[in-house]
Amino acid sequence: MNRVEDIYKAYLQCDSVSFDSRKLSGKSLFVALKGTKTDGNAFVKQALDTGALYAIADDPTLEGTDRVFVVDDALTALQDLARHHRRQLTIPVIGLTGSNGKTTSKELFRSVFATRYNAYATRGNYNNHIGVPVSVLEIKPDHQIAVIEMGANHQKEIEFLCTISMPDYVYITNYGLAHLEGFGGVEGIIKGKSEIYEYARQNGKTALVNIDDAKQVEKSVGISRIITFGTSDRADYQITLNATKPFVSVKFRDHIIESRLSGGYNFSNIAAAIALGAHFGLSIDEIAQGIAAYTPDNNRSQLVNTRKARIICDAYNANPSSMEGAVSNLAEFDGVRVAILGDMYELGDYTDEAHQYIADLCEKLRIEEVYLIGEYFGRVKTDKWKKLSTTEEAVEFFKSYDPNDKTILVKASRSMALERLYPILGIEA
Repeated sequence: MNRVEDIYKAYLQCDSVSFDSRKLSGKSLFVALKGTKTDGNAFVKQALDTGALYAIADDPTLEGTDRVFVVDDALTALQDLARHHRRQLTIPVIGLTGSNGKTTSKELFRSVFATRYNAYATRGNYNNHIGVPVSVLEIKPDHQIAVIEMGANHQKEIEFLCTISMPDYVYITNYGLAHLEGFGGVEGIIKGKSEIYEYARQNGKTALVNIDDAKQVEKSVGISRIITFGTSDRADYQITLNATKPFVSVKFRDHIIESRLSGGYNFSNIAAAIALGAHFGLSIDEIAQGIAAYTPDNNRSQLVNTRKARIICDAYNANPSSMEGAVSNLAEFDGVRVAILGDMYELGDYTDEAHQYIADLCEKLRIEEVYLIGEYFGRVKTDKWKKLSTTEEAVEFFKSYDPNDKTILVKASRSMALERLYPILGIEA
């Protein structure tokens, strides 16, 4: 078997790391991972023929194949390779996690840093046990700062991912009601996400903490270096909310900073990016430029004005906390408000209660039209709202729907694929 140093020498000759033989670009290092339906080992020779310089595999029959490193486990080798690469890096690495707002915060951090630095940030949602090592390996010698997003749906996952990303700065967006089933309840979520604080505590790293969040203040006690931000005058960086419509704007050091993000729940995401930028010495003009430059186009808090209506595209994912925030934001708009909501997953015993709460919230906030889609929403007790069993049924229903002069929120868990409604509602591809 080959040592990680030998594989690292090969990695340095490559331009990219890939585990999909169909998406090789340039000089790639192909990692033959096993999936639920496919075994990457079966595609090693194809990968070498179509752009891979080297491959990592764990099929003993490939032993002796030119340019193939045969290891005990390809995934472990990928993770070990990323750890080795991370140890060579001397730039600041920011690691973040949380229940809601991870990707938005990550993109805001990148956008702010990019006004001065060559900044790397995790691509898309490459934030798990495969994505994090790939992300670390994408950090190149000319990068000056890096932002690594880490996701989790069970305890000990963030602890493990920190051993790969080894962040110098850590940040938790919030503790929300996401992946309740895997974490075993609210306390499990708090414990699991706080593993990033424990990493900082044990390794003498720095934490960025929202001083307005009492639970985060509590869980970050004992970390040797803490940067605080929030609305309180006790914060290192005091930032206040200026407006939420049509987009969120904030006040920092007597300056108004405008964003392109919809929803007051994005205030803390913006404030964190401002605080981090200021900590790294960026000017207010640079910070403001970075915040304004980020326009969401990833189906998260994306406000789109069509010829007929205003659509809040937020169907990338959903949990009770983010759903509550999105519906509350919708309620702040004038005119006819429409909520098109799909099922939320991974809630375990909290499933029925969570869906009922959201349906009741819509009524409490006097949302004019509400459409509930999916099995779980189908079980809520209401005679007021229209229920649709599946996304397919919703697609057919909305083909005859008139969205004229309405503000429409579309939100659901990823697997509901409610973005299929966008063209019907007037959003052009």
